[in-house]
Amino acid sequence: MRRCALVYFGTGVVVWLSLLLGGHALADAPAVQSAAASTKTLQIGTTFAPPFAMRQPDGKWTGLSIDLWRAVARRLGWHYRIVGLPFGQLLQRVQDHSLDAGIGAITVTVGRQQRMDFSQPFYFTGLAIAVRASRKSAWHLVLGQLLSLKFLALVLSLLALLVGTGTAIWLLEGRRNRVQFGGGVFKGIGSGMWWSAQTMTGVGYGDIVPRTPWGRVFGIAWMIIGVMAVSSFTASVAATLTLNRLAAPLPSMRRLRTMRVGTVAPSTSADYLRTIGIKPVLFTHVRSALVALQDRKIQALVYDAPILRYFIRGRLAANIRILPELVQRQYYAIALPDGSPLRRAISDALLEEINSAHWRRLKDRYLGPRP
Repeated sequence: MRRCALVYFGTGVVVWLSLLLGGHALADAPAVQSAAASTKTLQIGTTFAPPFAMRQPDGKWTGLSIDLWRAVARRLGWHYRIVGLPFGQLLQRVQDHSLDAGIGAITVTVGRQQRMDFSQPFYFTGLAIAVRASRKSAWHLVLGQLLSLKFLALVLSLLALLVGTGTAIWLLEGRRNRVQFGGGVFKGIGSGMWWSAQTMTGVGYGDIVPRTPWGRVFGIAWMIIGVMAVSSFTASVAATLTLNRLAAPLPSMRRLRTMRVGTVAPSTSADYLRTIGIKPVLFTHVRSALVALQDRKIQALVYDAPILRYFIRGRLAANIRILPELVQRQYYAIALPDGSPLRRAISDALLEEINSAHWRRLKDRYLGPRP
């Protein structure tokens, strides 16, 4: 009986020690595998996406994402080799584990998250809309707005208000104040319109004033209403003549669906446009898309905001403007094979790097200083 108890006790101790040691081994496995990365040359894929990844004439890769990766690898003591690939092949090779990581302007999406892992995001942006700027001069645009139906309707409404006010004051004052509002219907109403215009603009000369009690009550009411009318008219004119609105029509999403819209494929911008019911014209590179926008082959271009700003800042498309509103939020990160043991180490190093002064200098260098 005692021998059986000792046997059971010994067996339990052995099982407990095995589980304990095995648990520690499993817990330390990612750290061991991550440390092993420093003993081999990692295969890192990228694709041309200025200013995040660019290839120089000597074959060396540079850019915001490339320099960020170099800083991360330096922190971790890793050796690597950068391989340039088309974007579709880059994602496929990350997915099938033939690359250790993919860097560039890679957006985290739900579909990609199901096929691969991602590091901590290092850049937040969105999709932007680029349109062709108008070549008309400022005075030409202002004159066009002054002759527009909207502006003419605004002026006619103001004239109608003056006619109505002039008629009302004539009806109140015409019989008892014939000196200022008498002399027949047309002369009386004309005097009333002159008085109403003077009162509304605050430049009354005192040559025409109501004399009756009801006329003066109406005059006080018109003073108050006139101030509000002038303010509204001034604001409407200013809004109509604002050059920011004249430079190019700002397409709403509803209007965008009626326009010929281009984008670069494969990309998240192409996927997004399809989800909202827009069949875009696809281009292989942002350069060709911008040329098509300049040549009026498309009316708008939807693509990653920092990449569009980079090309326009480089004067590739001087007559193209980017609308300030972002269409969809995006998160750039480093793509990793599913279950990659490098993910934790890369994310930790990324967090340290993007909170450093070095990262701020890199963004200023490649993207320009932010206002």
